[in-house]
Amino acid sequence: MEIVAKDVLQLRGIQLKQCLGFGLPLARGVCHVPFQLKLLQKNGEVLNTRFQERGRWPDGSLRWLWCEAIVESDGFLDLAIEQELTSFEAVTSDPAGEAVVNLVHHTETEIFAKFNLPQFGSPLELSASLKLAKKDGVAGLQQLSIESTNTGYFDCVTVRGQFVWGKLRLNFSCRIKTCTLSQQSVLSVRIHNPEAALHPGGCWDLGDAGSVFIDSFDFSVHCQSAASQVAKVIDCAVGAIHQPGTEFKLVQTASGGEHWQSPIHIKADRTPAVTSNGFTLHHSEHALVSGDRAQPQLAFLADAGGCAIELLHFWQNFPAQLNVKQGVAHWGLFSEQTELQGGESKTWHFHLAGFTGQAEVPDLLAKKFSGEAVVSTDYIDQCACLPHLAFAQAPRELTPLINNGLEGAFPFSEKRERIDMYGWRNYGDLYADHETHGLAKEPYFVSVYNNQYDPLMGMTLQYLNSADSRWLDLFQSLNQHIQDIDIYDTKKDKAEYNGGLFWHTNHYLKMETSTHRSYSKYHSAVYENFSAGGGPGGQHCYSTGLMLQYRLFGDENAAAKVEQLCHWIRCFYNGSESLLDRSFRLLTVDIKASGMSNIGIKAPGFRYPLDRGIGNFLVALMDCYEVNNREALLKEAAYVIRNTCHPGEDLVQRELLDVENAWFYTVFLQAVARFILLKHSLTQYDADFFYAKACLMHFAAWMLEHEVFYLDRPEVLEFPNDTWCAQDIRKATIYNCAAMLSADTTESQRYAAARDKTIHYVAEKLRDSQERHYTRILVLLMQSVFTLRLPHKLPESAVSSSNQNFGIVPRHSMLGILKAYISDMLKLLTKFSLSREVRWFKLRFLKR
Repeated sequence: MEIVAKDVLQLRGIQLKQCLGFGLPLARGVCHVPFQLKLLQKNGEVLNTRFQERGRWPDGSLRWLWCEAIVESDGFLDLAIEQELTSFEAVTSDPAGEAVVNLVHHTETEIFAKFNLPQFGSPLELSASLKLAKKDGVAGLQQLSIESTNTGYFDCVTVRGQFVWGKLRLNFSCRIKTCTLSQQSVLSVRIHNPEAALHPGGCWDLGDAGSVFIDSFDFSVHCQSAASQVAKVIDCAVGAIHQPGTEFKLVQTASGGEHWQSPIHIKADRTPAVTSNGFTLHHSEHALVSGDRAQPQLAFLADAGGCAIELLHFWQNFPAQLNVKQGVAHWGLFSEQTELQGGESKTWHFHLAGFTGQAEVPDLLAKKFSGEAVVSTDYIDQCACLPHLAFAQAPRELTPLINNGLEGAFPFSEKRERIDMYGWRNYGDLYADHETHGLAKEPYFVSVYNNQYDPLMGMTLQYLNSADSRWLDLFQSLNQHIQDIDIYDTKKDKAEYNGGLFWHTNHYLKMETSTHRSYSKYHSAVYENFSAGGGPGGQHCYSTGLMLQYRLFGDENAAAKVEQLCHWIRCFYNGSESLLDRSFRLLTVDIKASGMSNIGIKAPGFRYPLDRGIGNFLVALMDCYEVNNREALLKEAAYVIRNTCHPGEDLVQRELLDVENAWFYTVFLQAVARFILLKHSLTQYDADFFYAKACLMHFAAWMLEHEVFYLDRPEVLEFPNDTWCAQDIRKATIYNCAAMLSADTTESQRYAAARDKTIHYVAEKLRDSQERHYTRILVLLMQSVFTLRLPHKLPESAVSSSNQNFGIVPRHSMLGILKAYISDMLKLLTKFSLSREVRWFKLRFLKR
C-alpha cells in the first residue's frame, strides 16, 4: 500500500460511532479505479470507507469522489492506494444492512411509510405519514412514485407525489437516508408550489394569485413496537431542559428574540403575521411552561433500547408545533393560512438515532450527528481540482476584515437578530445592511440579500480554510434557503424567469410584502418617470456555492439547482426554443447596432454585452461542467467569450472608464480568468484557450495603463461609498492571472506589482472604514480572496505568443444578423411545438 497524500482530511467532533459523507478530490493521474483507494488513520488502520466516482480528468483518472466512512474518533487521514487487488470483493465492506423502508401505501388523503429498523436497539418499526389540508378539506394524493438508491453506506428511499384540490397542485417529496451500521437516519420533507406567480406590473408581493394558502401540513410518526416514549424540550435561549411527559403540545409562535415584532413578519395586507413571542408547552390543555426558543426531542423506547428523533431548527423555522398524543408524534410544519408563493418550496430535515440500553436523548442526537469531515485546503491546492483558487497563497491582510463576519460588533449572527431573520421563509438569508448606508436611522429597515456575489461560496471556502464551525452553521442554513426560497422553481412563467434567482431587495427600499422577491407594489412611489418592477435577471446569477455543496457535501439537490440556474441564464441570454422568441430577439436585441437592449448594453457586432451577467453566464456553465462533466459546456463557454469580446478590439470604444455603466467588465474578466485556469488544469491548450487568454491580456494591458481605484474619482460615482473599494479587489484577480500568462518577465512583474498594490489598498482602506462590517463588502472579499495569488506555473507553450488567427473584430452587419437568424430558425424548426409557440405568445402579450 502506497501513501499518495498525507493529511488529506480532518475528522472533528466525533463523539459516537457515526457515518460521515464527504467529497474528496484527486490529483490528475493518481488513480483510475475507486476500489484501489484507502483512507488511513495515523495508527495505520484502514478507515472503513466506500468510494463512488463523481468525475474524471481527461486522461481517465479520477477527479472527484463521494466517500462514506464509518468513524469513531477524531484525527487526520492519509490517502493511500492498494496497488495489487486479487478481486473487487477484496475491498468491499460489510453490507450496509437491510432495506429500511419496507412498505409505502396511501389513502385518498394521506401517505404512509413503514420503516423497519432492525439494528436500532431492539427491533423497532416506525410509521410515518404526511397530510396537507385547507379550510375546505384535506388534499388528495396523485402521481406517487418511489425511488431507492444507495450512496455507499446509506440506503435512500424517496417518495414523491402531488397534493391535489381541484385544479391546485402541490408537489411533495419525502426522503429517508439511513445507515444501519451507525444507527442513524436523516429524513427530509419538501413541499413545493410549481405554479407561476402572476407578478402584476413586475411586482412580486404576498397575496399573488399564483400562491396557495395552506391551513396545515403535518408529519406524523408512530412506533407500534415501542413500550413508551419520552420527550425533552430544550430552551436554546437559556439552556433549560423541560420534560413534559408522555402527552403534550408544543407551539413555537415566533423566534423568541428581542426583535420578534420586526416587519419582516407581515402578511399580504401589511399587518403583523406574528402576535406573540416564544413558545408555549401545553399539557392537558393547560399551559405548562413558556419560553423563548424551543428545540424538542423525542425518543421511542423498547425493551433494550430505542430510537430518538428531532426536527432540526424547530424554533428557527417557526411557526411550528409538536403534538404528542397516544403514542403518536405530530409535527405541524405549516400553520393556518400559510401562503406558499408560486415557484416557492420549503424543506425540513429530521435526525433519527438508534441506541441500545439507556441513553440521554439530547446527548445522543447531538453526538450522533456531531462529526465533521474537513478536506485539507493544502490538499485541494495540490489536486488543482478548483484551479481558480489557491488557499495557501491567500493574502493574510484581508483575513481580519473577513472575520468581521464572525466577530466584532456586527457579525452575521448579530445581523440576523437585528431584523429577526427567522421563520420558515427567512431563516438562512442574510441582512442587506449596506442598504441602510446614508439613510436616516429607524428601528427597522428590512432588506434581504438573496446570495448576491455568492456568500454561499465565500462562507464555504472560509470554512475549509479556517475549519471554524461558525461558517458551517451559516452556510448550511443559507444553502437550504437559496434552494427553497430564492430560486424561482417553476416552468410555467416566461423562459427568462423560470428557474432563476431572485434579486436582493430593491436598492435603498424596505422589503415590504415582496418577501425575498425584490420588487413590491409599495415601491412604486420611487419610480416616478421610470419603469418599475422586474423579475429574476441574468446579472444576478450565482451558482458556485451550490456547486461546492454538491462536490464537498454531496448535496444532490444543490447539483440540480446548478443545472437549473445554468438553463435559466442560457434562456435569459439566448432565448428559449420558441420560433416566436427567436424572432422577438431579432427585433429587440440583434438588429440594434449598439446601446441598450433587452439583455444589456451591446457593442456593435457582438452577440452579448460585456457585463457581469455574461460573467455569471460563464461561471454557471463552468459550475455545471463541474457537476456533470459534460465537455460541451466548455465549448459553449468559449462561444460566449468569442461573442462578447475580441483580442484586437479598440477598447477606447468600450468607454471602460465610465464606471457606473462599465465597471461590470471586471466581473466578466474574472470569469474569463477562471475559464483559462480550468482549461489549463485540463491541459486543453486549444484555440479556445488562446482566444480567451489573448482577450484577457488585451484588457489587462489596458487596465495597467488606465485603471485607477474607483474612489480616486468619486465625482463620477452616484454613491461613492466603500463598496467601491471592495469592488476594486476584482482587479487584483485579473492582474494576477495576467502575471501568470505573461511570457515577458518584466511585464509579469508589473502585473504582480499592480495586484499587490490593489490588495494593499483595499486592506488599508477598509481597515478603518465605518462600513467594513456591511454584508456586501464582506461577501465581495470572501468571493475573491482565494483567487488573488495563484501559484500555477503554465508551460511555455501556454504563455508564449501563439500563431492563432483570431480573425477580424466583429462589426454590425444586417446580412450577418439575418444569416444567423435563418440558421437558428432552421434548427428550431426541427423542435417545433405549436403548444410552445402559443404558450410563449400568451405569456408575453396576454394577461393571465
